Amino acid sequence: MGTSIPTPVADDGTYFQILIDSKIADPTRVHLTFTANRMSLTSPAIKDITWLTGGGATYNDWTSPQLNIVDSATGVTGGPQFSKTYDILLSDLPTDASGNYRVLKIPFLNPADSSESLAGSGHLTITLDTKAVMQINAAGSGFAFALPSPDPRGAGGNTHWDFVELNCATPASNSKSVCFCNTTNVDFFSLGIAIKGRQADGTYATFGLDLSDENPVTSLVTALQHAPSEYAAGYVANDAGTFLRFLAPDMSFPSDATALDTAIDDGFTHYETNKLEFTVGTTAYEATTVNGALKFTKPQAFTIKKPTSLEAIAATGPLDVAGQPSVIQDAQKYIAAALNRGVFADTSKWVDPSTWYPSGVQSNDYSHILHEHFMVVNPQDGSACYGFSFDDVPGPPLVTSAPAIATCTSMTLVITDQ
Repeated sequence: MGTSIPTPVADDGTYFQILIDSKIADPTRVHLTFTANRMSLTSPAIKDITWLTGGGATYNDWTSPQLNIVDSATGVTGGPQFSKTYDILLSDLPTDASGNYRVLKIPFLNPADSSESLAGSGHLTITLDTKAVMQINAAGSGFAFALPSPDPRGAGGNTHWDFVELNCATPASNSKSVCFCNTTNVDFFSLGIAIKGRQADGTYATFGLDLSDENPVTSLVTALQHAPSEYAAGYVANDAGTFLRFLAPDMSFPSDATALDTAIDDGFTHYETNKLEFTVGTTAYEATTVNGALKFTKPQAFTIKKPTSLEAIAATGPLDVAGQPSVIQDAQKYIAAALNRGVFADTSKWVDPSTWYPSGVQSNDYSHILHEHFMVVNPQDGSACYGFSFDDVPGPPLVTSAPAIATCTSMTLVITDQ
């Protein structure tokens, strides 16, 4: 397929411009939907595309909560879940100067109504062969779209889709409008996506699926299908047998999954007689296993119970950071990352990507296989991919690669389903 990604088009202070290099031969198959974190009832979020017109001034004009979406071409669809999102076909977008690629423009900021722009967070959803199916949620005086569901039983679960996350602002310290752009495969893998973004300083950053393979999506999915059975169960196809996505184990594992049980048990047993010592930033941690749980004495007294395989992969149960003080959150993140990478029993390997996913030790096979098929951004850091919740641990300055660009001013998006 080739590894070269076209250079993004020139920056535009009004619009965030996305040059789209689609490897999908028929551009009428590719639907693009941009949804901001909170949208008004009439939100032309993509240039020249009117998305929605509503039957009231604000979301609060409806009750219970019912949102009536009205469009002169399609009629009325009521309720918080619907199948008539308003998108644009790739074939309808203008081409760039070369005539080889399409260009999507999204407003950086509308000072009068930030819901009509990239101010704050948003998603660019890519769907094949059909419009995206999304759920509507209330959001202040407007509404927000949830992404389609990866679960076949949820809204949009039977469509072939993927997405790019965007969070944009105009920092006071920077004269350019910039976006934080990233991809994630924490919940599933579906389309092959690669991104080359121009950064505020004029340099470029690249991440995503390694395109050097002739059929990179097929190669990755085949590798996942040959993973142990608990992982292979994540394969999802539609009624015709066509591949839709591969669910990550946080979504496909049953509660009694055993994929990491041995590594978890061995690690917690190891720390019964060996002190667990690690550092996050300047904060030192010390713990030992007591009655099956890690009992910390530094930097303060707290306990982390032994997780199940699913809890370790999904960062739930004793590794759920919600509501915890940051000093405990950091310990939970580092432990979860070490368990997923198969290095929990050796803290010298926790921040060394060259040692992650060792042979002969249980680790997150889904994440491991993804990393083997994604681009290496910095050789010392390994490939950049979010294969589980805390796959960006330990973060800079120890490990700097991630599938993200913090100050993107324009970008090229490569899409493939092969």
